Amino acid sequence: MEYHQLNNNKKYKDIILSHFATTGGNNKNYFFAIYRFLVKLREILNIGQKVELLEEKLRKYFCYWLEVCNDKLKNQETKDIDATTIYDNVILVIEGIDHFKDPHT
Repeated sequence: MEYHQLNNNKKYKDIILSHFATTGGNNKNYFFAIYRFLVKLREILNIGQKVELLEEKLRKYFCYWLEVCNDKLKNQETKDIDATTIYDNVILVIEGIDHFKDPHT
């Protein structure tokens, strides 16, 4: 991730979000990971729509939220996002995905 950030010579910057499932705590809960990603993307892209906290809705609407973020990236306007930063891609890095557990089992 650091190599990519240091060598990112594109005109537009990438948003890199990471999740480390092997560090313990709630990190093994995939709903928590989805929620963290969506909250951070809402904050970075200045999306006013709230993220539903119900676990099943997080899972069900994750693709919808990624589409909302993708549309926002395609239609960036300086009034919506910090004028000095325009983003190109969203890169999600998930370490230890095989450690995710269903909180209901």
